Amino acid sequence: AVGAAAAGSVLAFNSGKVETQSDPVLIGVTLGMLLVPFCIIALITCNVLEPRYASGCGFASYMAIAAWWMAEARAAALDKSCSEHGGAPTVTETTSTPPSTVAVTEEKKCAEEDGRVSLPPVASSLPATPESHDLGVQTRFRYNDPLQVATVDEIQIYMKEAARAEDGIFLLGNADDDELQAMGFQPETSQNDGKVKIFSRRERNGVKTWHASCTLPFPASHAWHNIASVPVHENWNKTVLEYYSVAPLSANTDLTYTAACSECAGLVSSRDFYIARRVARRKLPDGRVSWGSGGCSVPLASDPGQPNRTRGWNDVGGFVVIAPADGSDGSCCVVWIINSDLKGWLSKHLIELAITTVIGKFYTALASELEKTRCTQEAGHTDNEFEE
Repeated sequence: AVGAAAAGSVLAFNSGKVETQSDPVLIGVTLGMLLVPFCIIALITCNVLEPRYASGCGFASYMAIAAWWMAEARAAALDKSCSEHGGAPTVTETTSTPPSTVAVTEEKKCAEEDGRVSLPPVASSLPATPESHDLGVQTRFRYNDPLQVATVDEIQIYMKEAARAEDGIFLLGNADDDELQAMGFQPETSQNDGKVKIFSRRERNGVKTWHASCTLPFPASHAWHNIASVPVHENWNKTVLEYYSVAPLSANTDLTYTAACSECAGLVSSRDFYIARRVARRKLPDGRVSWGSGGCSVPLASDPGQPNRTRGWNDVGGFVVIAPADGSDGSCCVVWIINSDLKGWLSKHLIELAITTVIGKFYTALASELEKTRCTQEAGHTDNEFEE
């Protein structure tokens, strides 16, 4: 009976009948998944030791397996529908003009070879500073020469993907709510008492692209330094186990490694990623200045995987920090773009719940770090002293 009830929760959640991601539903989903192998073992045991209980255990196990199978069938149907219609089936096609800050090319190309989905390639009309050395980014590299860890062909792929990520994050990061909805994004439940606004769009492979934004009462240069400088970022971001720059690829491009913490009480285990990352600064037509740190997952033959970590895959994602148009130094908007395929066997809904949880934790930790750093600087300490 318990197995059947838990399986029913899984079925209801995955069929979309239950939209809220409340604790009781999460418990039901978790129990349903964990009871699949348990019920099978119980069925075998009861058949051997106590045959009169076999029918009850069989019913529970078959219900759990059937619920899981139907959830997977629904996910496959969603993928097929998305591939036929070019996006999530719930999104209505629109003829709205693209964001005025970016000229989007007509071609829409997806990376089909490995099953991932790319954002449309974009040609930006905004001037970039690809070789700027004054972006306020500090980092330390494990290897000074990228050829120590990657091949020439891999490095060429890294540079191409980093350039694609740069355009992608500026396209999404500088879009307002109306522009996001014109691109197929839908509002999600906000985090941190409504301070963090979240939009999402389901891509053709079923993975969601997330757009989270929050206005913080701190200078843009201050937030940018703490986000884009890898050694600083690793110190305060409690959602990552490891984060470091592997090797430089150009003046503003590097290869980074990230290992994320487990979430949902360990149900979503640690994931790791190799990212080709590029940092840049652009001035928007309305006078605002936008800093971006964008990247994509890339293969690295010299490290196919690590124990106790599942290798995930990120499409275009990263951070955009936007300073006010009036040049004031009192606040900034921090945008986080996420498109993560975390792999593994868990339900997509559980994965998405983990991502929204991470978003809330990230902004809480960032605001806390910026406040702590500001207090340290007001006390007469320098940035270098604080970093040490």
